[in-house]
Amino acid sequence: MEKKANILVVDDEESVRITLSEILRLEGYSVATASSGLNAIDIIKVESFDAVILDIKMPKLNGVETFREIKKISPETIVVMMTAHAVDELIAEAIKEGACGIIYKPLDFDQIFAIFEKNLNKTFILLVDDEEGIRETLSHFLKDMGYRVVKATSGKEAIAILDRKVPDVLILDVKMEDIDGVETLKKINKVIPGSQKMVTIMISGYDVNDKIKEAEKLGAKAFFPKPIDIKKLKASIDKLLKKKKKGEREV
Repeated sequence: MEKKANILVVDDEESVRITLSEILRLEGYSVATASSGLNAIDIIKVESFDAVILDIKMPKLNGVETFREIKKISPETIVVMMTAHAVDELIAEAIKEGACGIIYKPLDFDQIFAIFEKNLNKTFILLVDDEEGIRETLSHFLKDMGYRVVKATSGKEAIAILDRKVPDVLILDVKMEDIDGVETLKKINKVIPGSQKMVTIMISGYDVNDKIKEAEKLGAKAFFPKPIDIKKLKASIDKLLKKKKKGEREV
């Protein structure tokens, strides 16, 4: 059976870990387990996961606190929270932190699979821009359009994310303080296997024609000046992804 995704199950109850992990494996997922939030954080520091199923109420470090640490280490990992308790405050915090679903014990496995299918199959966009206002605004619009968006504030942070998971689309600001977009793209092409499989789009609020030509030689497919026309950006993303998939089928 083809592996669908790599999942980490986190629960202090052994019976829940065993049952959930066995059912997920039967559905074709690759599964690891953790018995606590601290254990989960240690595992995520050394292994990449597409998704985490995380119990909300655990001793020492609860699910929401664990979620916050996971986001720092692996922001591209989606998190589904589960609980058997009436913990409205923690549930509200989890949703605010960006949990993509809340499931209740006894577990509805069809609901779990539906959450995975919905979120893991979304087009994954890595947005890299050191300007907070632009980064947050653009991320908001892209999420509203149905994309799964992970934000990076620098080229260095983007490379760390790409080392764990290659996105479908990379939106990369040309002018940034640490390393600019072109230098970031050079580093990505050197160190990230499969980087050419993603669609790269450059953005900038400056006159950067020479940089754009250089980025194109490195594989960038489009350029958008700021302020960005969101509708045109979406049309470009969809067109480029369609073209890429068609090319993959013809190979």
